[in-house]
Amino acid sequence: MQLKRSISLASVILLTATLVACSSGGTSAPPPTPPASGAFDLTVSTDKLPVITGTSATVTVNVARQGSFNGPVSLSLAGLPSGASSAPVTIAEGQSSATLTVSALGTASHSQPTTVALTGASNSGTVTKNVTVTVRGPAGSLDTTFGANGIAVTPIGIGEDVPYAMAVQDDGKLVVVGSTMNSTTSSDFAVVRYTRDGALDSTFGQGGKVVVDFAGKSDIARAVAIDAQGRVVVAGGVTSAADKERFGVVRLTATGARDGSFGQNGLATLDFGGESRAQAVLVTPSAIVVGGQATVDTTTGVDFAVARLTQTGALDASFGTGGKVTTAVASGNGGDAVRALALQGTRIVAAGGDGDFKAVRYTTAGVLDASFAAGGKLGTVFGGDIATVNAVTVDAQGRLVLAGQRQNDTAIVRLNENGAFDASFGSGGKQVVPISAANWDAATGVAVQSDGKLVLGGWAYEGGSSAGNFAVTRLTASGQLDASFGQGGTTVTSVAPGSKADEVRAVVLQPDERIPATRVVAVGVRNDSNQDFALTRYWP
Repeated sequence: MQLKRSISLASVILLTATLVACSSGGTSAPPPTPPASGAFDLTVSTDKLPVITGTSATVTVNVARQGSFNGPVSLSLAGLPSGASSAPVTIAEGQSSATLTVSALGTASHSQPTTVALTGASNSGTVTKNVTVTVRGPAGSLDTTFGANGIAVTPIGIGEDVPYAMAVQDDGKLVVVGSTMNSTTSSDFAVVRYTRDGALDSTFGQGGKVVVDFAGKSDIARAVAIDAQGRVVVAGGVTSAADKERFGVVRLTATGARDGSFGQNGLATLDFGGESRAQAVLVTPSAIVVGGQATVDTTTGVDFAVARLTQTGALDASFGTGGKVTTAVASGNGGDAVRALALQGTRIVAAGGDGDFKAVRYTTAGVLDASFAAGGKLGTVFGGDIATVNAVTVDAQGRLVLAGQRQNDTAIVRLNENGAFDASFGSGGKQVVPISAANWDAATGVAVQSDGKLVLGGWAYEGGSSAGNFAVTRLTASGQLDASFGQGGTTVTSVAPGSKADEVRAVVLQPDERIPATRVVAVGVRNDSNQDFALTRYWP
């Protein structure tokens, strides 16, 4: 009898220990709780939905039911932008998806990307997901969410303010450079930064503006680039106390202060011996390349001039001769001026010229690249016609795109990597586009979209008058006018009242992952009582 009691007591102790072990993290675990009846989750085909005014866009919603639930789920959207609407739909019993349609009135205002609540409801619960909806305009239309109804105008100084170049930062902010009058006879570099949507950026300089004076004379900024650290590199022509124009470069921090680690208090000047002027700049991880024009030889006249600086603002002795190189492209006493620079791999392409399209490619050592065109130089494109390059870029295939004008019309040339004309573009690699059939027009900026289409910024004069307007044109990858953009491929915008000459000086592509869309921003002169900086933005 005593033995039986001992065994029973031991069994109780063992059972108790086992239960305690299980409750305190032992290997055994309680079975999972079954899902409640009616439980489900939602996924969407896209969480970003742009809707063009006067049209509709759709999003597919998928339901993943859990447990034994197989009932219907009703779907609805709440918080849509003004002018947009969507009717509720139901994912029926036994079905796994349904399509929600969002429509925008033709008169709907363009909207900022708007967070909209997508709600799925069943008889025993709800699930909410966020979707971003943006009401936008058709391709080539002014984006009225930018500035004031698509246009941002900025006066800077006491008189004429003239922009020349623009760059876009990784965060979508826009940096524009040019000149501002500091008196009736002299000007300074003007640097202005805008938010993504065209307001002055108060975190930069004084209320978004920085003015830089080199030597108390006339200074004009003509080029800008943003480096990997977010610093702003600006180049142009600066006049010395002896009234001699030279290359001038300033580097600003991301907040607009002069970068003391560059040159002398952020400034560097370069002298080619004669008169010189910087008109283009690009940055690499280790250097700053500046291009322009210089008169160093009376027998060749104005020549291409390129210099490379170290990150401290000193001339890079491993490039050219002491950091500088000049190249006569035209024969005789011609006019050769670099107006744009591009990197083609590690090689530097300088483009410009007066009289014809001209381009030169240099090795990293500043030597003419013999594998490009004829001994590194391209000097004849349109022959006897007067032409000039104002902008250059490189597409995803490594081809060069040169934009400017031939006679009185917009002209574009595409070159293969070796400098030969690309026969798949336009007519034998060249395309002339008369934006203004009866008057003068030109391209002053060019950019390549991810689909290979080309966006040109420039200006067009109306009829037989001297009233110039901003002109933005899109070409297909083969060089034809893109009829899906603007009116037959072009949008012309008047930014000043009356018959004044307003001209685009540069164009950039501004990605916005929230929409998603890559919009087109143009900058130029608004010519009213005084000249002012003016920016316009267009839907792609």
